[in-house]
Amino acid sequence: MKKFLGICLILSSVILLSVVIYITFFENKISANDLDLAKGVVQDNPDFIWGATTSSYQFDGYNEKTAQKQIDIINDLGINTVRLALEREVSFNPFKINYDKKANDDFIARLAKDKKNIVLVVDGDIIDTADIKNFNQENIGYQMGLYAARRYKDKVKYFQIANEVTGTAIKPSDSTWSGPTFKGDYNIEYSTDRYNSLLAWLKGLQRGIRETDPKAKIVISGHWHLYFIINKLIQDGIDPDVIGWAWYSDDGLDITQRDIGDGQSVNLIQKLKSFKRPVWIIETNSTKGSYNEKAGRVDENYQASFFIKFIPNLLKTGMVDGIFAFPLFDTPVFADNRGDSESHWGLVKVKKDLEGNPSFQSKKAFEIFRDFILAGQK
Repeated sequence: MKKFLGICLILSSVILLSVVIYITFFENKISANDLDLAKGVVQDNPDFIWGATTSSYQFDGYNEKTAQKQIDIINDLGINTVRLALEREVSFNPFKINYDKKANDDFIARLAKDKKNIVLVVDGDIIDTADIKNFNQENIGYQMGLYAARRYKDKVKYFQIANEVTGTAIKPSDSTWSGPTFKGDYNIEYSTDRYNSLLAWLKGLQRGIRETDPKAKIVISGHWHLYFIINKLIQDGIDPDVIGWAWYSDDGLDITQRDIGDGQSVNLIQKLKSFKRPVWIIETNSTKGSYNEKAGRVDENYQASFFIKFIPNLLKTGMVDGIFAFPLFDTPVFADNRGDSESHWGLVKVKKDLEGNPSFQSKKAFEIFRDFILAGQK
């Protein structure tokens, strides 16, 4: 019996060692074929974009020293495009927008000096204004577009007008909500009032930017499988240069087979390319980043594995023109109000000392994403 137990112990140790060796040397490694794929795609499309989203406010307010550290890490990653929001606060009664000029101006200037292409997300509180009577969303959007394009002309190449416009227009899930609706694909209902507010905002933003900087490119973005609303916006006068799409691990690993329920799927990338604009995956990551909800713990392998599997699937379609990781950095402050699972989204781990100074450490997903980028540059 003792001999049998001894053999079992040895076998268990061998199996455990094999698992460790596999995880260390084989799992979460990019195959040579996938690296060659990345190289080939970029050679075929010299305008292919590797990017990531960050924020001038990333760590509790704006700090020039921390901002420069962010840019140093951006350079280390090797991306050619940075996406960030135009930082502002919106108040109501009366409606007013206060821009953080110092944070916006300094961070954008630093990025431009480093010759990074910038995607600036210009957004108003669109949903909140949908219920305000006699509120001129188009005029306010126009003023925002004028402000952003005038202030950052020749520094910002791309202006994203609002974010995930598909979700903005959808009918609220609140059972007490009432209002006119219309149906899109797959019997999804949209709020007429929200859509009209969204359309007005976008028309204003688009006009303000185009009038001020005709060379600037305009981006709109969506998520899930709500491409119907993109088509409707284009039919109603929105003319983006780029279509962006958010895709997380909950969406699956294959953009050509987007699950739409009831055992059905749709070739989403084909639908998006039908708009005859470049398509970016403008946000992508494993859901919760390096926090594995199923395991209930931080797990960098979980996050890295998603990038290893999903990026080659994207590149193989030959229909994607850019890939943006979201976000580049963890945001520890999220844990204060949302729980620890929300503070690990980034590709870079962020910790603060007792005095509030942040330190940075790249995660496995950062290294994986960088490997794809560097392969495409060779």
